[in-house]
Amino acid sequence: MPASSPRITVVVPVFNKRALLEPTLEALFRAAERRDDVEVVLVDNGSTDGAFDLVQAHAGRAVVHQMRGTISALRNWGARRGRGELLSFIDSDVVVPEDYFDRLVAVFAEGRARAVGCEYHLPDHPAVIERVWHELTVREDDAFRHYLNAGNFAITRALFERVGGFPEHLVTGEDVELCAAVRASGEPIYQSQALAAQHLGNAKTVGAFYRRLRWHAQGISDGRRVNLSQKPTIMMLVNVGLLALALLVAVLPLPLSGAARVGVSAALLLFVPLLTYAFRVAQVRRLVNLPVALLLVELFYAARFAAMVDALRTMRRNRRVTGPKGRSAATQDA
Repeated sequence: MPASSPRITVVVPVFNKRALLEPTLEALFRAAERRDDVEVVLVDNGSTDGAFDLVQAHAGRAVVHQMRGTISALRNWGARRGRGELLSFIDSDVVVPEDYFDRLVAVFAEGRARAVGCEYHLPDHPAVIERVWHELTVREDDAFRHYLNAGNFAITRALFERVGGFPEHLVTGEDVELCAAVRASGEPIYQSQALAAQHLGNAKTVGAFYRRLRWHAQGISDGRRVNLSQKPTIMMLVNVGLLALALLVAVLPLPLSGAARVGVSAALLLFVPLLTYAFRVAQVRRLVNLPVALLLVELFYAARFAAMVDALRTMRRNRRVTGPKGRSAATQDA
């Protein structure tokens, strides 16, 4: 049963993924019920695959609510509904160890930061794609960070309320904005491997990997403008420019031999992926499967470019509807 005076409020946003939700909740309640000061809030976003039925089955062990909104809105509702002084955000495809909340209390007691968490760890028997991407992007260390994923993240209620919670207008990228707000408030963010948890929902095929990255990259726009100042976006634009240049080298009648033409085109095509690979290897301090890593990096930039095009199209449609000063076309014609 939820604690009468909870110290920790655990918020789990849910949307479909019933098959992954079941082991997530099993592990979560096993960890929560080891203590008498943990309450769980499950917030469903209109699931259509039976996930909400599974959520409702736990109504006696958690606060259960269904609403529609962004994942930020779900998390913020759960935080407001809960009473704990510590807010723990766990995604619906993340499996925590049995002593997770004991570890969480201990990490906060160390006093390094009021916002803590840990990048996802791999599930058992990962696919090649998820393993290589993890090895290329995840640092498994204890250190202060600029950003941590909100799917395995905890923060004091006081700090969460001070920075305004998650930005509800964003479809994705909300954790980036929250972490930026935390840092802007003068507070650090700390990653502790004591809080390691397995992520079951990684993409396991090339197609799924691209679709997931394209969805996540929607955070490139807030609906009014495209943020071109983010480093991944800058690198994406450089990559697109070099790809266009490589195409010109390949097709224009330049005074180059066939071998030189191929070499120059290949260098242009691979420059940004290789630079990204070298940077990431230096960050994670381990060598990673080069051919697979280059493919995934190229897909990362392709997905970001597609998301930018999607955002520009959406903004153009919205301008047609509302007009240049924000009024609807019908109002302007009246």
